[in-house]
Amino acid sequence: MSSFGTRDIEHRQALRAIGSMELIKGLAVFAGALWLFLDSDRDFLGTATALVNLLHVAPGGRFASWLLDLVSQVTPEKVRSVALIGFAYAGLRFIEAYGLLSARVWAEWFAILSCAVFIPFEVAEIFRESTIFRWALLVLNSAILGYLVHVVHIRYAARRRRVRQGSQVERLQTLRRAS
Repeated sequence: MSSFGTRDIEHRQALRAIGSMELIKGLAVFAGALWLFLDSDRDFLGTATALVNLLHVAPGGRFASWLLDLVSQVTPEKVRSVALIGFAYAGLRFIEAYGLLSARVWAEWFAILSCAVFIPFEVAEIFRESTIFRWALLVLNSAILGYLVHVVHIRYAARRRRVRQGSQVERLQTLRRAS
């Protein structure tokens, strides 16, 4: 039985929306990880050079030098490691999505932890370079976190009320038996 009463439908809809976002994130990361894993032997330096040429970036420029230096350090083993981390992350997103779409209480806690972990990094990124996208991401994750914390608070307040009511019923039964 839910402790939300008439708000249960809205709560389930919100959990489904959050769960759907997590599912989409999981699918996107899984697809990227799969591509990296299957294409780990690709000539990343050749691809980066082609990208620099396609974008008409000056080959000796700062961006081109940075990109080519970065890509020259890429090895198939590093690419596979990144892909495996991506698979693990996608798995966590899928577990969270399943729990939220199924309106499981454990998934609410999982989502709270998941949101809370990333907020300090998002704030640090904003201090590094403030962009509308970074602010939007911070606001969205903060709103989700705030909503989930509020829901958990409501759930535990209702549980405390039920426990109090149960102990009052026990006292009344004890008094009736005693008289």
